[in-house]
Formats: sequence, structure tokens, C-alpha cells
Amino acid sequence: MAQKNIADLTSEANVIRDETTAGANTKLRVRNMLINIIDSYINNDRIDTANGLDTVGKDIPGKDAVKNYITNAIASIGGGPAIADTYADIAALIAAQGDQEENALYYVADASDDPTVDSGWAVYRYLGTTDGDLDDYQKLSEEESLDVIFNVLGTALTGYSVGSNTAIADTDTILQAFGKAQGQINARALNAVQFDTQSGTTYTIQASDYGKRIHFTSDSNVTVTLPDGLPQGFWCEIEKKGDGNVSCAPDTGNGASLESYGTTITEQYGIALLVNEGSDVWALHGRII
Repeated sequence: MAQKNIADLTSEANVIRDETTAGANTKLRVRNMLINIIDSYINNDRIDTANGLDTVGKDIPGKDAVKNYITNAIASIGGGPAIADTYADIAALIAAQGDQEENALYYVADASDDPTVDSGWAVYRYLGTTDGDLDDYQKLSEEESLDVIFNVLGTALTGYSVGSNTAIADTDTILQAFGKAQGQINARALNAVQFDTQSGTTYTIQASDYGKRIHFTSDSNVTVTLPDGLPQGFWCEIEKKGDGNVSCAPDTGNGASLESYGTTITEQYGIALLVNEGSDVWALHGRII
């Protein structure tokens, strides 16, 4: 990708006008240009974990150019200022404070005197105060952060493995969370319909029954209680596997109700679908009377 000047980012060719609002400009092409810059680094394998981004011999922007593109493009989109001036170091930035404008952006080539910067450049916004130190500025971006972004893109997921079909916890690492998520996906893919077996004569539908088919195997009649408190859209299937009839009854004492032409499965291997339609109103469809 050929290098572009900062002027290219804000030129008329890179501006899409919104004619519905006088004078309003939406610089959507800036976003696409930045995406192309990042793609250039990735597609040309210019990720160097030791030295950050190496662009020697490549017709793609260096890190300083990317810094300028990002800073000026963001400022342009938000209607704010572009970089007003550049300084060799932090001392020079502060010494020139009398010539600086509030909210203007300033580029410092060596920002290592900033306690939050180990090395490299940084961009600051002048806050308009006159304490004569870095408290007068807000750091907006820095070279180190750019290195991290591009290096992370090329980092392998060393140590990753497919985890168990269990909930992700706030104590999990990123790799553990990825593993559990894949475990859940795999479990769903291999067993799209999950099954449960109940051998007793009474059962209350549980949140964990979502999406399952429940087999009732008792040879005596079974009562299935439809509770309150489950979310709208909850569903499960019930099947009569034993000789006992399977009847559904809402927990009316807690506000649940059932709207259905029947309540009971009398045929062996008959199946019915239970759906919570919201506000604890249940619907029952299938081989019921």
C-alpha cells in the first residue's frame, strides 16, 4: 500500500458529506484507511516481537506515520485539533507552554521522562493549566501501546486447550475462558438435544432443564409442576416413557398459570413441548388431553 500524507486523510476525496445537515462531515474513509494500514503490517509479516514493527524496505508507513494518522484522524472525526507542534522531549514540551493552546495536541519524540512511558514517542493534549509540569497535560497515545497492539496480534495462544463444559468464572485466565467456551460449543454441537431422566412421581421444572427432553419413566402417574420465575422463552420437552400418565400443573400459589387445551400425556412415548410465554404463563403443546 502506498504511503499517504496526513493531508490525504482530510482532503475532499476522503470526506463523505451528509447533505441533510449543513456543514456536517463524516470522515468514514479515514476509518477504512486506518484499517488498511493495520492490514499492511499483518499481511506483510512485519511483526517483530523483539523490536516492535519493522518497516525497512517496505512501502508501508512506519510507526511515526501511523501515530500521526491515528491522532489526526481521531481529532478530525471528533472535530478536535490535529497535532499542533512537535518537541524533542518532555522538558522542551513544558518549556514551550507559553506558546501552546488549550486542548491542542503536541507530539514528543522522546517521552521517556514521563513516569508512565519507558521509551518512545507520546502525544499530549494541553489542558490549559500552568503548573509547569506534566499535570498540565493529558497523554493520549504512546509508541509503547502501539507496539503492544501489533505484537499481541501475532502472539500464539500457547497453552490453550479445549476445556470442560462448565461456566466461565471471573477467576479464569483468558485461555481458560476460551477453553471453557469451546467446551460448551462442542457439547452443544455433539448433543443438540440433551436428555434427562426422572423416575419419581413428582417433579418441578428447573432452570437447568432449558432445551432438554425429560423422560418420565414411572409406572405410576406423574405430576410435573410448572414454576414461577423462569424467563420468557424458556422451553423443554417432556416424554412419557413409563406406564404412568404425565400431567402438568402450574404453581398457581406463586402466580404461575397454564394456557392449554390439555394437561396430560396419556400415550406411552407421547411428547409435549412446554414454553414459558412470559409473566409465568406456560403453554403446553403436543400429545395431550
